Amino acid sequence: MSYSEYPFKFAKTILQQHFPEQYEDILLAIGALRTPLGRGVRPTPADALAELLHQRGWQRKQPVMSDIPICASTS
Repeated sequence: MSYSEYPFKFAKTILQQHFPEQYEDILLAIGALRTPLGRGVRPTPADALAELLHQRGWQRKQPVMSDIPICASTS
């Protein structure tokens, strides 16, 4: 396995096994990405990919929610 693939190894496995529809969406969006790589490229590849996923019905930002209630200290 090459170094560049290592950080994504488990994410890919989790997506394939537990979220196959989202995995397909990601692959299709990456396949449709026609933005060159390099410095100063606009829109950035990340922005272009975010736009493609948004067009497929994904939210641009998802708030992070915790199942643990936040309680104020009474001390």
